[in-house]
Amino acid sequence: MSDRTYKGVVSTLYEKPWTDRDTGDDIVLHSFQIESEKRYFRTGTNKPNFAEGDATSFVADGKSGNVDLKSVKQVEAETVQAPKPAGSTASSSTGAGSRDGYWANKEKRDQTVTEPRISYSAAQKNATALVCAALQADALSFGSTAKGKRLDMLVDFVELTTLRLASLQMNAPTLLEDYKAPQSKEDE
Repeated sequence: MSDRTYKGVVSTLYEKPWTDRDTGDDIVLHSFQIESEKRYFRTGTNKPNFAEGDATSFVADGKSGNVDLKSVKQVEAETVQAPKPAGSTASSSTGAGSRDGYWANKEKRDQTVTEPRISYSAAQKNATALVCAALQADALSFGSTAKGKRLDMLVDFVELTTLRLASLQMNAPTLLEDYKAPQSKEDE
């Protein structure tokens, strides 16, 4: 066990209905969070003897978050509250620390980092398959290149094809807006 003492203002209390695995009885499990930690601290079926906004000190297992109920003490709030960052005017409902701020930042990161990575990864997989197919169909030539240099050329083929496919994937919405499917003879 890696017991550790925690101090903080209780930000949220949680109750979760549960079925006891051993007895099959319906029980309620309790947990809470403190402002200085993102993790959950568990008190099992014991309801905590403090409320949201109370400053508390307790010992919990650093890995599981299980609280030693005998160690729970109420403390003075000013001894556990961290000062606000200088120049901080964000309230709890706005700014980067709020849920809305989190989702706005996540959406921005998804658009600028995650989606391009996913597109690149998919393009690289498709480029590798395309280069393999081209080699099998004798559509790529190494010319008189020495065998030792052919691997570098092959990697270059895959990289260039990856970049081209990734660019097409990332620009697909724009490309599809202007795309007009060729008409078949049946449509005429």
